[in-house]
Amino acid sequence: MLSPYDINLKYMRKFKLDQTLVPVAMLLLVVGMTSTETYMKFTLMGAAILLNFTALMLNTQNIKNKE
Repeated sequence: MLSPYDINLKYMRKFKLDQTLVPVAMLLLVVGMTSTETYMKFTLMGAAILLNFTALMLNTQNIKNKE
């Protein structure tokens, strides 16, 4: 029997959008954390959070559609 982790990996390989959004979000998060200007810091970190949340929702929706 497959564990939820195995199922998650299986579907993550199929849907490339999740694999694209998360690294972009991590890059934005790092750039945001190292930025010296406050508005830029919060803008980039907020965008990173939204991209990660979007990737999570897409992955969850794709898994639900496949079940």
